Amino acid sequence: MRYWLQAKTNIGGTMKTTITNAINKEITGTYLNISDMRVSNKIVSHKNIAGSKYENIIFENVIFADCDFQGTEITNCKFINCKFKNCNFNFSKFVDCNLITCTTENCNFCITNSLNCNFLSCTYINNRWEESSIKGLFISCNLENTDMPHTLSTLSSQMEACVA
Repeated sequence: MRYWLQAKTNIGGTMKTTITNAINKEITGTYLNISDMRVSNKIVSHKNIAGSKYENIIFENVIFADCDFQGTEITNCKFINCKFKNCNFNFSKFVDCNLITCTTENCNFCITNSLNCNFLSCTYINNRWEESSIKGLFISCNLENTDMPHTLSTLSSQMEACVA
């Protein structure tokens, strides 16, 4: 997925801008560009952080509830024991990320790309992964009422000891 950014962002800064993706879906809002930090024991609720960029961040014991991550790029991040509930990841991209004992419930991943990501002992409940590209390793994951198994069957992902 390619994005065209109409303004430059600074590391750790915020600015108002517009992103247009390859299918001319315009995403507008305030965007963050954050890298090299650790976030632990936090609750993030009802936040619109669409179009943000996160790189080299460790999230541990963080709860994300009703957050909008639309068009967000997440690279080389680690999520440990995190929970995502009612979040929107449409048009987002995950690259070289590790999700360990995370729970994702009632989230949307329409046209979302996950490249070289590892999902270890994660639980997915009632999620939608429409037209998404998922390339990674799923080990001991629990997939409840989510369309991921069908999505994964057409992609180069590997599932080991997962329950659907």
